[in-house]
Amino acid sequence: MGRELCERYSGIDLLINNAAVYMPERTLEEEGYDTTFTVNYLAHVLLTKTIEAGRS
Repeated sequence: MGRELCERYSGIDLLINNAAVYMPERTLEEEGYDTTFTVNYLAHVLLTKTIEAGRS
């Protein structure tokens, strides 16, 4: 998604990372990470870092 944003737009002035999930039962992703942790924290970091890398 980050690469597509960089290809589509010449610049991003503001990025608000606002995605969250609440899982009443603990579930693990394929990589072994907790789903809540993956969506609420890691996804934000991955998107931001991908956009930063595409801009440099």
